Amino acid sequence: MFSTFDRVPAHTSEEINQQIRNDIRERVHHLAMHPEAIPRRLREHREEWDIARAIELDPKCASSFVARASLYRRKREFYKAISDFDTALRLNPQDADIRLLRGCTQQERGEADKATADYTEAIRLDPRLVVAYYNRAHNLWIRGDYDQAIADCTKAIELKPKWGQAY
Repeated sequence: MFSTFDRVPAHTSEEINQQIRNDIRERVHHLAMHPEAIPRRLREHREEWDIARAIELDPKCASSFVARASLYRRKREFYKAISDFDTALRLNPQDADIRLLRGCTQQERGEADKATADYTEAIRLDPRLVVAYYNRAHNLWIRGDYDQAIADCTKAIELKPKWGQAY
């Protein structure tokens, strides 16, 4: 990841502000896509402030909302997480990863049908998204749709043969 200091110096305050926004966007996007990089229960208030500041600086950045939704999800505040995932999807409706994350959150709050719908949409947007096949298969199996669940597991294995969870 780059920082403002790694770039050619800006000449105007607007260029500096744009560099800062870009740096924050990169950091927030990284944290959104890699929640394991966020220390568990460490500096949560600081993270919330950083993410809130990122949203304030660029309210059209979907990654900022995904990062905050991931933070809410970790804190088991599922309704807030879903709300931020919804906002992120309004800003970036073609993002399969956001659909997958919202589906996982729906799953955690006990909304299997909504989760399955999100996994299905994530697969439509990115047919190589192995975890979406696996998660949808889990829900289909529980519902008793064994043939479709097996088909999803088979597709997951086809895409990532060494991933043991799909077997």
